[in-house]
Amino acid sequence: MKIKYYLINLLIGVIGVFAFGEGWYKNPDNPKNQLWLVFSVVSWLAFPFARFAVETIALKFTDEGFWHRGFFKDSVGKNGLVAIYWAFCFLLAIPLFLLSIPFLKKKAE
Repeated sequence: MKIKYYLINLLIGVIGVFAFGEGWYKNPDNPKNQLWLVFSVVSWLAFPFARFAVETIALKFTDEGFWHRGFFKDSVGKNGLVAIYWAFCFLLAIPLFLLSIPFLKKKAE
């Protein structure tokens, strides 16, 4: 993973922090909101790794052309599939990051 990819995906992941941070901003004393805020910040930092892991796994079973035609070609405004994909990666960022650590170490060697 390159630094440019990581930084671009950090910008995408900050949307999740704002979504969960709104509840904390409205009621900062609620422990549930505090927990969600901490979860969202950690997920924000792990989001690029999760997205990279999902893309790597998906490309092992399909070719790149599959993702650029048909149903996946439409923009977010038409079907919302990209937004659902980002939400999936954001919510599963921590577990996917933890699962990808051995693979990142293996590539570094």
